Amino acid sequence: MGTWGTGILSSDFSSDIYDDFFSLYNEGKNVKEITEILVNENKETLIELSNDACEFWLVLALAQWECRALEESVFNKVKNIVETKEILSYWKEENASTSDIKKREKVLDKFLEKLQTERKTAKKIKKEKYFNSIFNRGDCLTYKMKNGNYGGALVLTDEQQTICGTNYIAITTIDKKEKPSIEDFKNAYVYVKKLDSKKQHYLGNKLIDEEPQIAGFEAYQFNRENVEIEIIGNLRVYKNYEPGNIIKGYGWGQLLEILPQRDELEKTYGKPKMNIKLTKWTKKHWL
Repeated sequence: MGTWGTGILSSDFSSDIYDDFFSLYNEGKNVKEITEILVNENKETLIELSNDACEFWLVLALAQWECRALEESVFNKVKNIVETKEILSYWKEENASTSDIKKREKVLDKFLEKLQTERKTAKKIKKEKYFNSIFNRGDCLTYKMKNGNYGGALVLTDEQQTICGTNYIAITTIDKKEKPSIEDFKNAYVYVKKLDSKKQHYLGNKLIDEEPQIAGFEAYQFNRENVEIEIIGNLRVYKNYEPGNIIKGYGWGQLLEILPQRDELEKTYGKPKMNIKLTKWTKKHWL
């Protein structure tokens, strides 16, 4: 059943319907439009007499009620489901315990009572907050690492007005007592990390035991972590970076921690064989 409790939203299906409803609601669609969309999307489920069909109407009634827009036809469907105990029969078929069935019955009775009262205020629309990336594509970043030296990273991507505002950033092998220059970035390599045995994996027949340290860093986390980062300059990035199927994300504080662990990792696991220069993205040699 994909059910973890006796509440109206205590199943995978019911919580998905509820989330879908308010996702559309927060986009500015009205309750009637949302109802039509969800009914059409779930019409095959609703044709059958099933637990999911019953749960659909319960959740739809709850969502409409929270928006002070409960339709009489939807209320009547729920009333019938509760009073005929139709939904409880499906629980019995799934061998639910007697105590859970009794709890579910009480929940449904109280829910029906609730629907017959009017909510004081309609649920507020939550406007999604969007972010711009912190840095621009091609920015050369430096920061003081945990070992006291300056590190460097190149921003490979940026984006505007997205949910996360992600920059994909390549951490380099720059590790200097003084701040690096643009020339240091022009000659820099991406830091490739040798993986411990627990993180090694196969991709097809190939063992992946080392990993370029390129990851997504999200704008909405930037102010929380309070990491001091300076832009040294900007290199033109000619080649688009594609994250591929394996999408990796780091917190900004990890810029300060990853490279200083290099010597210890290489003593334990050996040096990586992979070499990647930043010129892979900053020169036109592939054109």
